[in-house]
Amino acid sequence: MTDEPPTTELEERADDARRDLREIIEQMRQKVGTVVDAELRPGRFVLSKHPGAAVGVSAAAGFLLGSLDLPIFKPIVLALLLGVVIAKLVELSGESHHGTD
Repeated sequence: MTDEPPTTELEERADDARRDLREIIEQMRQKVGTVVDAELRPGRFVLSKHPGAAVGVSAAAGFLLGSLDLPIFKPIVLALLLGVVIAKLVELSGESHHGTD
């Protein structure tokens, strides 16, 4: 008689190992997703870590564009501002809907 376990026991061990591996991979995906969402979005990073710098750069860009005497810049800047506001509103409304699920 041999000391090898039966085939069914080996298959059960292999299934358990696969299940454990799937759980570990899923946990790692969740952790990576959390890190990517929280830290690698440049807009959130700048606004959360350096709000003064963000305001300063925005003010300098606004002053520079406002001091130019080209009439085409005003509608472009207004359209850009409107687009940013709409994008932020959509982003915030999407986050609030996901948070209540």
